[in-house]
Order: sequence, then structure tokens, then C-alpha cells
Amino acid sequence: MTASTRAHFDLSGAEGLSLAEGNVSSDDPEGFWMRGAHWSFGDVLLSDLSFSPAMFGPAAVRDGGFENSSTYLSVAFLLEGEFTITDGEAHLRFLEGTAAYLTGHYAIAAANPAPSHVLIVSVTCEELANHGIHPRGTFGGLSYSALLRDPLLPFLQTLLPIIQHNSIPTEPTATILAQLVAGLFIADEGQVSSGRLDERRLRNRAESVISRSFTDRAFTPAVLAHRLGIRIDELKTVFDDTGSGETIAATIESRRLTSAISKLSTPNTDAAPSMVAAATSSGFSGLAALERAVQATYGVSTIRLLTGFRRLNEADYLDQGGVQQFVSRVRGNDGFGT
Repeated sequence: MTASTRAHFDLSGAEGLSLAEGNVSSDDPEGFWMRGAHWSFGDVLLSDLSFSPAMFGPAAVRDGGFENSSTYLSVAFLLEGEFTITDGEAHLRFLEGTAAYLTGHYAIAAANPAPSHVLIVSVTCEELANHGIHPRGTFGGLSYSALLRDPLLPFLQTLLPIIQHNSIPTEPTATILAQLVAGLFIADEGQVSSGRLDERRLRNRAESVISRSFTDRAFTPAVLAHRLGIRIDELKTVFDDTGSGETIAATIESRRLTSAISKLSTPNTDAAPSMVAAATSSGFSGLAALERAVQATYGVSTIRLLTGFRRLNEADYLDQGGVQQFVSRVRGNDGFGT
């Protein structure tokens, strides 16, 4: 199976500015810096970029920093800082916590007055079309309500520490990312035709119930349907019509997995949970269920996935003993491997 690829970079000063991809300029060339990494999962691309205040001309705004044709759509999450986008005569301001999309080499200019951190995921327009997604226009913002409901950003934030230290299989990660990008557009009512709004509102209610209830191990698709006051087959139809291919059960499991991995990525302290504790407190029936979810999502074992988080614990870098201490901590004392 093809593995993911990555390319890290760290640019600084006037020389770094001259090496930056595209039409990038700065009022303070000597103080300029840009660092980050690009990953590829087959046709799905991911970039994690941090940089000082700069101006980006039209030639620099492309799919995740990669040399790609206009067949790509990129979703950019602004994790820190702010941006002003110039689109023709319009000036659009994006603040921390917002997101926008653009297709291909669309001729826009951007400027960030403060140090910024951007996370960009790019998928082919053809893949989005397979999910029934045809974005309106070539550039636009995504609604804040959609960002709050959609699991794409939490999934990316869980994925990043893993791929910083591991090359994982291209699949199933590429397919999951494409589905989540499609799901983000479906979650944005501004991208949905009026004929689907009733189903979209019911889907939003379902997502809200899932967010409140996924840690309950007794919470199932049937329980969700009961709480919404509809039949399970009606709920399945809503998910089929308003989702990006994920089932009700897969949506619930995705929330549980994100929660479990988030708990296991905490620094190595006495309060850090074991794998079993993280699994059960996140709604999984036990460690075996967590193992299956990790393998199905990332294509690697849980232990291999979790060693990517060792950067959070300084002691784990000291020697092999530190690694063994880390593995012992995440395994816990409740029967892992028996």
C-alpha cells in the first residue's frame, strides 16, 4: 500500500523570503520567517504553515502550496492571526477560527498583519463531485456554524501529531479526508439548495445530540433516532442525503475516536489516562473497539499511532527507556495485551 509523503521547510530572513514559493513579499525582509510541512496522501494534500506578516500575490495562492492544476479545491483554516483577502475590488477579512475555500490558481491576493498559522487541505474537484459537491464560485468563506458542527478540523488536529513522526498508509486516510471536506460543504447551508434545508436542519439536530451523547457506551444509531422522534430508516435517509458517505454509526465512532486520541495525546503526567480508560471514557466498549477504529481510520496500530505524540513529553526523547515509559503509560495497568 502506498505510504504518505511529507516535506518540511524552515525559511527565515531575506534569503528565506527569496526562496518562498510564489509571489511573497514583506515589509521586513530580515525579520521574515515561514515554517511548516506539506503532506500528500495520494491525490489529497495537506499543509501546516506558520509565517510572519507578509503579502501574498496571486501567484502564491495555490492549492496547499503545491504545484497543482485548477482541478483542486483547498479549504484553509486560520488557526492563529488574521488575513485580509483582496478579491477584485472586494476586501474580505478573516479572523482566527474562520475558514475559506478556493479552487485552483484563482487570482486573489492576501496579507496577514500579524504572525499567522494556517492549516490547508486540498482535494480534487472530481472527488468532491463524486459526493455531489459543486461549490459556488471559486473563492468564499465557510459559515462558522458549519465549522463548529463539522468534524474535519478536529480530525486534522488529531492527525497532525501522528504524521509529524510517522509515514502512514495513503488509505484509508485519503478517502476519509475527502469525505470530511465534502461533509463540511454539506454542513454549510450556504452551499446547500433550499430543497434540502429541512433534511439539513434534522442532520444538524442529530449532530448536536451526537456531540452531547457519544461518550455514553449505550448510545447507538437507534437511540439517536428515538431521541429525534423519527424511525431509524428515516434517519439513515437523512444521513444518506446530507452526508458525504459516512453512516450514522461511523459518525458516532469518529467522535469517539477523536476524543480518545485527544485524551491519549496529553503530556505524560499522573493524570494521563491509560488506553483502556481513554477508550471507555470516550464511549468505546473497550480497547478492542478502539483498536479497530484506529486501524480502520489510520491504517496503523494504536501503539504506532500514539508514539507520534511522544513530542509532547520531553522525557520520551531522552533514551529508549523514555520510549518504554511512554508505551507503559498508554498501555496502562488494566490488562493490555492479555
